[in-house]
Amino acid sequence: MLNYVPSNETLPEFDVSTLPVEVSASKDWTGVATTPVKNQGQCGSCWAFSAVEQIESDLILQHGTKLELAPQELVDCTSRGSGSRRNGCQGGFPSAGYQVIQALGGIEKESDYRYTARNGVCRYSPSKAAVKVTDYKSVGRGSENAMKQYVGSSGPLSVCVDASSWNSYRGGVMTSCGRSVDHCVQLVGYGESGSSYWKVRNSWGSRWGENGYIRLRIGGNLCDINSSPTKVSATTVGPSPSPSPSPTPTPTPTPSQCHSVTPLMTDEQCTKLCGLGLCPALLCKCDTEIVV
Repeated sequence: MLNYVPSNETLPEFDVSTLPVEVSASKDWTGVATTPVKNQGQCGSCWAFSAVEQIESDLILQHGTKLELAPQELVDCTSRGSGSRRNGCQGGFPSAGYQVIQALGGIEKESDYRYTARNGVCRYSPSKAAVKVTDYKSVGRGSENAMKQYVGSSGPLSVCVDASSWNSYRGGVMTSCGRSVDHCVQLVGYGESGSSYWKVRNSWGSRWGENGYIRLRIGGNLCDINSSPTKVSATTVGPSPSPSPSPTPTPTPTPSQCHSVTPLMTDEQCTKLCGLGLCPALLCKCDTEIVV
């Protein structure tokens, strides 16, 4: 099911000039920085899936943590949180999802906020927040070359496309596509098969296309793929670490009441030995060796 509502928000652009110019001839982040293919069902929540998949990927790449997060939270919730209604099955945009997660303070795991494929009342619980979004940016908007530079060196991208002709896709590299954006997905790699192609992860289940993926020819901005690529900065949410216990003080030796009982040792020498916890009985009398 397609449903996409364009955003009027102008995102800051990630500076791809900081990335390596030379990238490999092919790159595939599938399984390395992605979770399994998902299925949005008969709900226009593609935008929520695209946003969640991007957060999952960036969390893996930035922190080495793999979690499956809850697109249903984005379908249900506005920035007002629990009790609000978004009606996200009627469409949305990935950056709007990032905004809501920032406003709420996090997104729950799929296991805590199950996907229902229908509109619902927001039941977000701050105590169950698993991941928060700290920042999000556009990456290579209007430039497939910049997108390839990013994907080849840094990771997947959330993208929105014209998928009106995708229902009949069975496999191979698609070479013809419109430019009326109506669907959001995730760009996970690129390669070469007669021509250069993008590898795109869809949210129509693993039985669709090539195990849930489609390949689109690179060049010519097929399906308007460079219209709104985004990435996020994400981090896990957890309880504050318990303060470290104060170290137990080391018993402090005291030199009180230590004196020599023989001309072979002075009171000062006995005091030093007593301070070390030693008291040679034939030489010193240390009435108090250690006081804690």
